[in-house]
Amino acid sequence: MDTLERRIEHARKQMHALLNKYGLFLHPAVIKQSMVLDELINQYSKDQLEKRDWKGVSMMKTCGYCGSAVETLENKMYCTFCDMELKTISPRTV
Repeated sequence: MDTLERRIEHARKQMHALLNKYGLFLHPAVIKQSMVLDELINQYSKDQLEKRDWKGVSMMKTCGYCGSAVETLENKMYCTFCDMELKTISPRTV
């Protein structure tokens, strides 16, 4: 796992800890940490897009949350980065 992915995971854990501490999504500390996490995820998505070689690329399904490639497992869409099955958000194409 690269440094940015570790920073994302750390920021996510910090946000959950703050949520457990304050019990409210609208607490200023939770909102601030959520914004930090959003920026890191946006940077990760941007980095992934910049790494792609767009010549001859067919449409690729990506996670609506993080922009990572989505895998099809047993006819279900799954994001390995978010580590979750995508049920309510259909994958977007780039």
